[in-house]
Amino acid sequence: MERKRLPLERPPLFTAIFCDDSVERLSRQAKAAWYAGADAVCVELKNLPQEDRTPERLRVLMDATPLPTMACLYRTDVLDKGDDDARTKTLLAASSPHRSA
Repeated sequence: MERKRLPLERPPLFTAIFCDDSVERLSRQAKAAWYAGADAVCVELKNLPQEDRTPERLRVLMDATPLPTMACLYRTDVLDKGDDDARTKTLLAASSPHRSA
């Protein structure tokens, strides 16, 4: 399925923002947001265990919907313990499924 792009000019977007501790539940929430009419999805990664913070696992989440999808991970993340390099690596893993699109 072709991924939608964020338009450069348009009224505010209805963005679904959610957080969970499994890729499968996050994927279901992303699909539900798409079906409910959301324009975009934002996923907070703080509750995901380390083994789910890989490009392969996050691809399942990013492929759950054609909506533009953003991941966020704050410096207060328990697993990355304020380590900006580790946090950046996790965010790049979340964005890597989009690079081929």
